[in-house]
Amino acid sequence: MATKGDYYTHCMDIPPQYGTPYPSKDQNAETYRALLSPSQFRLPVNFKKNAEPITEAQAKAPISQHFTEAAWSLIRNYEAVAIFSCRPTGSDVGDWARGNPAKARLADPYARYDERMLAPIDAILRTLSEAMLDQKSTPDLQQRLRRAAEASGLNGKKDRLQQASACLAYLRDRVGVPRDMSLPAARVLRTYLAEAALTIGPLS
Repeated sequence: MATKGDYYTHCMDIPPQYGTPYPSKDQNAETYRALLSPSQFRLPVNFKKNAEPITEAQAKAPISQHFTEAAWSLIRNYEAVAIFSCRPTGSDVGDWARGNPAKARLADPYARYDERMLAPIDAILRTLSEAMLDQKSTPDLQQRLRRAAEASGLNGKKDRLQQASACLAYLRDRVGVPRDMSLPAARVLRTYLAEAALTIGPLS
């Protein structure tokens, strides 16, 4: 459904509407938090093993359709997406919502991007787009990411690698449904971004 949001997006919208939530330590709550958190996503993308089912129409669609939609979401507006992703190492990150529970924590309109990270993040996002179109698995993706990191001058620079990882995680956590794409495509993009953040971080 083009107008249906996903559980993760709705959960991130709750604090500014109802106030700060208090996490439950119940085992079921812990399990579902792990299933819904994009930081926990890993390849291969599994559309069946998830806390939130996809629609019947989405399940019947070719798997390649979801990967293509995820890749296209980066490609169609790649300049803006790359700039957006470089905010974590810039300035004023988080200032808009800091100390005000009525504002969404993930919204960051005052953040300024770090121009130094633009070239490497652009290269990494291009690599991810190609990998999604090819539906590449973890080993191949990691090899591609290492080549992209080396080509953009990141290898051997621990601080820059950690910054690049933070940029990828920043984008991963801000993929919204249905604003940006459908749930299956979001699951693909979040998973590839999570793998990339994990791979790029320890490259040093």
